[in-house]
Amino acid sequence: MRKTVLLLASMAVALLLASGAGLLNAVKPAEATFPGQNGRIAYESFDILPGGAPAPRTIYTINPTGGTPVKLTNNDTGESDPSYLPNGKRIAYTVYDGTATEIYTINATGGTPVQVTNNTRSESHPSYSPDGTKIAYSGFDGNDWEIYKINATGGTPVQLTNNDMHDTEPDYSPNGEKVAYTHCLIPAQQQDPDRSCADYHQTDEADYTEIFTINATGGTPFNVTNNNTYDASPSYSPNGNKIAYTHYDGNDTEIYKINATGGTPVQVTNSTMSDDSHPSYSPNGRKIAYAHYDGNDTEIYKIHHNGGTPVRVTNNNSYDVAPSWGSSP
Repeated sequence: MRKTVLLLASMAVALLLASGAGLLNAVKPAEATFPGQNGRIAYESFDILPGGAPAPRTIYTINPTGGTPVKLTNNDTGESDPSYLPNGKRIAYTVYDGTATEIYTINATGGTPVQVTNNTRSESHPSYSPDGTKIAYSGFDGNDWEIYKINATGGTPVQLTNNDMHDTEPDYSPNGEKVAYTHCLIPAQQQDPDRSCADYHQTDEADYTEIFTINATGGTPFNVTNNNTYDASPSYSPNGNKIAYTHYDGNDTEIYKINATGGTPVQVTNSTMSDDSHPSYSPNGRKIAYAHYDGNDTEIYKIHHNGGTPVRVTNNNSYDVAPSWGSSP
């Protein structure tokens, strides 16, 4: 269950949605953080049904010191991938409409959702631009997943990446000039449809996913991480200097950070055989929220950006994943 729920993350959802099967089998990423005063943490939560399948996901918000969560969405088909507007007043997220997934937005206190994308192919992993006028997301083009951007109110999408490999989990830089994302190094056509890019590392000796960045206007991608393993779910620090991400170290997944221009990674979490994944910087840059598997389910934790003692934020019997730390409105 631990590997199914956490480690298969973004590439699992890409392949499953592309094949039209198992929408609810993958965990989603954390999203962009922008400078500000620390506000609430949005996340998605789900239970495991008899037989082992995940139930439809719902988005909640919670105070970063813990307490009673507030249910934000209520759609029986499932909502996921929360991403705060930089001012903390709105949240973008993914909705499964029974056919495909689309990007929606909603007030951070709830209300009537607004649809942003509208087509027959799936989109997911929204990330607001720092001025709030654009949303980057991953979209399936019929062959693989690419990074797109669109006006936050909808309109014609603009494609940023264009290759035959899966590009997912975009995260806008705080200055709006770059978009970080997860790039699979195995061409989509060479992948077994029953496996994701994220789980190739379990048996094969090769690169699998790396963190890349690209100009927000498109162009030549830049390879930030360079490991023979699984690096995914990038989250920019509020000053734009660092990127936190999920890294598989051969035993489990941990939270690492690296300079946005590349270099030597720094380990932030250190859990023995217990996955930590999907980081999200706090708006003041001092903490990182993430999902931690405790042996029974996943909960949202926070930790100092340089490491230290983790602090639990959520505490229930559900799977709480994909935190997005918003600014105080």
